[in-house]
Amino acid sequence: MPPARTAATPVELIGLPGALHKAAQMHREALLRESLMAASAGDLPSVPLADLQIAHDTNHLVRARVTAASERHSHGDLHTVRTQIPDDAQDAVHTLCRVLDVVHGRLLTRPALPQIHALNRWLLGQITAQLAGHRPTAWTEMPREPSTTPPEPAAWDPSRLQASSTPTIAADDGDRIIAANAAASDLLGWAPGELIGQRITTIIPEHLRERHVASFTSPLLTGHSRILGRPVSVPVLRRGGSLVEIDLCIQTRRRPTAAPSSSPASPGRTGTAGPVGMTWTGRCRIAATVPEPDHSCCCH
Repeated sequence: MPPARTAATPVELIGLPGALHKAAQMHREALLRESLMAASAGDLPSVPLADLQIAHDTNHLVRARVTAASERHSHGDLHTVRTQIPDDAQDAVHTLCRVLDVVHGRLLTRPALPQIHALNRWLLGQITAQLAGHRPTAWTEMPREPSTTPPEPAAWDPSRLQASSTPTIAADDGDRIIAANAAASDLLGWAPGELIGQRITTIIPEHLRERHVASFTSPLLTGHSRILGRPVSVPVLRRGGSLVEIDLCIQTRRRPTAAPSSSPASPGRTGTAGPVGMTWTGRCRIAATVPEPDHSCCCH
């Protein structure tokens, strides 16, 4: 008589970043492998050998199940996959999380970079949460600590905006559209040039406008955004009143400013204000740009 099959629960990982996931997977394996060797030699007394073995085996289970997961859709390097995790694996995954936290930074294996550490916590947290009956939370919805030294935004090139096949919109720091390429106009149902002078809220559904204003104003003041460079699924409003779901990704851009007339022009001189780029990737790709004093953004 064949052994009874262990019941399993569907686990959906929304927005799993492919390259980062591979790096996190390799780091977990290296850390656990060294931990087992250290514990076997008596050099890691703070972690029971039995817990290390459970963590090692559970990590293999997670890797195998995620690798074999069926992909539902993807946007660039972000993948939404669904797999099956045994119902009785919840305690073992908690043990894996605990072991990773305890041994982190105590061995020769380099400590995980912050983004790898965050990915591990999200991935394992999604497994335990969904095994407990909770709904999935996308990687792109997870809060990130804002950088204390944000990178200098790249210069904004209007000619590239117009030439891009990705729908792109640019707006000033007053939330008013100053440029829109043909692909954006076509997607949103506007004739070329008609979006110029309109406020960004023209393409934002009414029920999201207050959130837009709040999230646009805050980064102007603080210089930080939790979703900078990360796709977020939101609806946008077409001219005829219909909605289209897009994946919004915000990028900062710096707009060159002319030198004062009283002084010689300085080639390549740039001002501190520049547009913040919002790029929707996926089936409906659109990018919008909004300038900011330093590193502000328009987010939803």
